[in-house]
This record gives sequence, structure tokens and C-alpha cells, in this order.
Amino acid sequence: MKRASTLIGLAMLVPIVVLWAWWQERRILNRGWGLSELERGWAKAAGVAEPSNIRVMTVDTVPLPMPVSWAEFFHERFGLGIGSPIGMSLRYGIYLADEYMPNPRVLVHEFVHTAQYERLGLFKFMWLYFCQCAFEGYNGAPLECEANEVAARVLERPSV
Repeated sequence: MKRASTLIGLAMLVPIVVLWAWWQERRILNRGWGLSELERGWAKAAGVAEPSNIRVMTVDTVPLPMPVSWAEFFHERFGLGIGSPIGMSLRYGIYLADEYMPNPRVLVHEFVHTAQYERLGLFKFMWLYFCQCAFEGYNGAPLECEANEVAARVLERPSV
């Protein structure tokens, strides 16, 4: 019963988050900055087909796709936890919390998510991401595991 309830919650949540993500991506693309040559190399190594499309924007706090009261509702009702992210890829727009800007691992992790968006598309990525986090936990979600593994591999290479 909990699984069905969670799927219903996701079916309500994901379309709203997709619209929010599209709008936020536009915001970042308009206000963010492009990647350096080194960062474009990391993005390519992380699987991004079009690194030149990526823009990064630092913010005090990475915004959430819903008011805190909604996040609490979805967490209580459907078990979908939303914390305070340090980075967030919204396809080609990437938010980074100010304090993590010089951290290559966070940036490359987000590049992997950009590659996943390219591979899956916006809606499918969001649906899979939320389902995986809801049913397998954030740390066990295959899309997150891939991002962690690829980021580690890209950054351990001697010359990127």
C-alpha cells in the first residue's frame, strides 16, 4: 500500500517539478556562466554530449522545486524527502551552493546528471530520479550512484 501511495504522490509531484525545472534552467542559462576549458573537458569525460550548452550559477541556497510546506507534506504523506542540496543539475543549467563552487567533485557529479538528462530527457529523468530516491533512498538510487562513480573516475584521471 505504501508503494502505491508513493507512486500516486510522485504522479502528482513530477509534472510540477518538471515545469519548475524547465523554468529554473532558463533562469540559469540567462544568468549563469559557461565552463572553462578544463570544466568542458570534465563534462565531456562525464558523458555530456554538448558541454558548451552548460551554464553554472552559484546561489546562497540551492532552490527547491516547492515551498517547504509542500516538501514536508510529500515527505510525511509519501516518504519523499527533500533536503538542502549542494548542487542541482536542471539539464544544461546547474545550480551550485556558493560554498561548494571550488569543489570539482560536486561540479562533475552535476555534469553526470546533465549527461543523464541528455540520455533520458527531462520528464523521464525526473520520474526515474524521484522513484529511485523514494524506493531505494538517495544514496542507493542508481542515477546517484552513477553520478558518484563517474565523477570519481573522471577526477582520478591523471590528465583531464
